[in-house]
Amino acid sequence: MESSGEGFTHNFTEFETTLTTTTTKIVVVEPHEKLFHTWEGLLVTILLGILCVFGLVANALTFFVICSSRKLRTSPFNILILSLCMSDFLSALNSPFQIYRRIWGYLEFDLPLGFCKFTVGLSQWTMFVTVQHILVFGVFRLLAIQFPNKIKKFSARWAKITAIFIWVEVFFVSALFYLMASTVIPYKPGRYKTACTSVSKDWRDIAGKYTTYALPILLFAPFIAIMICALIIVISMIQVRRKRANAIASQKKSSYGTTGQEQNCLPSYKEMQASQQTITEKIQERENVAMLQVTLIVFSFLLGYSAEAAYRMTKILNLRDLFTVRTKWLTLTVAYILLRISECLNPLFYNLSSRKTTNRQTASTYQKQKKKMSEKQALPLCKLNTTGYKLGVKYEMYTGVTTNSYNPDMAIRM
Repeated sequence: MESSGEGFTHNFTEFETTLTTTTTKIVVVEPHEKLFHTWEGLLVTILLGILCVFGLVANALTFFVICSSRKLRTSPFNILILSLCMSDFLSALNSPFQIYRRIWGYLEFDLPLGFCKFTVGLSQWTMFVTVQHILVFGVFRLLAIQFPNKIKKFSARWAKITAIFIWVEVFFVSALFYLMASTVIPYKPGRYKTACTSVSKDWRDIAGKYTTYALPILLFAPFIAIMICALIIVISMIQVRRKRANAIASQKKSSYGTTGQEQNCLPSYKEMQASQQTITEKIQERENVAMLQVTLIVFSFLLGYSAEAAYRMTKILNLRDLFTVRTKWLTLTVAYILLRISECLNPLFYNLSSRKTTNRQTASTYQKQKKKMSEKQALPLCKLNTTGYKLGVKYEMYTGVTTNSYNPDMAIRM
């Protein structure tokens, strides 16, 4: 019995009980981590913050410089520049609210509903106002090349009327709709839509029609028109240069056949050639500035609005399934960054030509050269020559500069 008891005890001790403790680490995942990483949000915030400060300073400085000079603020072109600066300034002022709406408040918009309506409505208002201002600039430059004398009738009063009309028209056509339609959707787990949405559920049917009919007029039509205007401006300038070169070449040949009476009134051939070359260089310098400005404007416009236009086109064509929640956020964020960069470049590009065209030293040299030639020729004292031309007309034909020719100064300013 004792031996069996000992065996039972031995077998019982062979069983060992091991207690295992498992520690579970709870990781809190923020809702926005499904869309972007925290470092991405910080990077975008810093970049947009820099653009916001630059936009406020650059546009305010441009506004101050123009308003401080009576001559500058009465120019029709500068009046439109002031209106554009106001649009870009308001867009920069709205940038902090847009940063919150597009990043940290993308899924949970904790600000009052009024801030949502304000930032959405103002964003749409300034964007389409800027687009229409750029279109107006392109049209006026084109008219200045094609009709240099008639464009002078566009006074400061008409420039103010044009600017006011753009602001009022865009407000009623675009901004007012988004002020009424935008709303805030409460956050729900698993939902990755914009909390501060531009169109509420009650406005979806109207928004569909608005996107189909109004949006092409506000964005796509000006987009195409700006490109066409820029192309025509470049072609027109090339044609003007060719005509001027042909006129100069033909007059050089005909100058050798002048009569003795004409030679008594005309200066020496070398003096005429030097004077004509100086004027031509000044004109071409202004044309180069105009062409550079057109190129920069088109570049800025394409940079700022191509991504926005492409995304809006996908909504019109009902291609939203092409985007995941993350790619949609990335697309909208990149489009807004490019738009802000474009708005910051606007004052730089427009001031580029303004500084050169308001350089009184160059303009003074150009005017003095023309005055010197006219005085030297004493054109009113010359009688009709044997060919039936007044000598002044013949001299203008020789130099390629006539009173009805293309005025590069006006083309740049307008």
